Amino acid sequence: MLVQEILKIVRRRGMYWSHVGAMLLAAIGVIVVAAIVSGTRGGDDVVTRVEVLNAGRDVLSFVGFVMAALIGAQEGAYDTQQGTFRYLVMTGRSKLGLYLVRYPAFAIALVAGMLPAMLLVGVGAFAFRGSDTTIFGTADGSIGGSDLGLLVWQPVLVSLVFGAIALAVGALLRSVGAAIVVTLVLNLAGFNLLALLTLISDALEPVVLPIAVGVLSGSDDFGIPLAIAVVLGWVGAFVGAGALRTTRAEY
Repeated sequence: MLVQEILKIVRRRGMYWSHVGAMLLAAIGVIVVAAIVSGTRGGDDVVTRVEVLNAGRDVLSFVGFVMAALIGAQEGAYDTQQGTFRYLVMTGRSKLGLYLVRYPAFAIALVAGMLPAMLLVGVGAFAFRGSDTTIFGTADGSIGGSDLGLLVWQPVLVSLVFGAIALAVGALLRSVGAAIVVTLVLNLAGFNLLALLTLISDALEPVVLPIAVGVLSGSDDFGIPLAIAVVLGWVGAFVGAGALRTTRAEY
């Protein structure tokens, strides 16, 4: 069932290959811009490998976040909107199982589509000069293992968290178009508006999902265990709402 669900996502070629293409274009854009900036600088003021990796990580995180929202919303609503979910239920599989299997399938397909862009940024970074010839080291400008780890971890984390919420929104609304609009508004604006709560008190920072995700990406606003709990709480609430909608609806 998992393999079938992955294939369903990949075979929606318009959306899925747009995801792969957008990630690759973003990676190429980072390398090209870095090369242009490096060419216009003089002397020792060069673009270093770690700067390219950091820029690539941030750009891929944003593009992955947007594409994950689009793919997740489509995955959550597609079967119901097309009227095929009822036929899946008629096979004897539980509604809950049919709903939950979408999440690992979505995660596998999404990350697989991101890997070529991450590899391109990682390889492209070595075309730029570090402060020395060390590949793995601590000198300024050289690439450390943590830099390579974050190049993968941050885009994947951001994309999976907000993509999972998008999938749940799709299951709730049962319309791809409506789910995409609501998801983009929620992810791009809604969660960030919650950051205004910190104007009341800094103690409210842990309840803001983007801040908690940022902690898991390397910031030190508060502890990692609390950040994990906050992220799981937000995602779990949306996934649970989607499960309730799926299991109680008639098809």
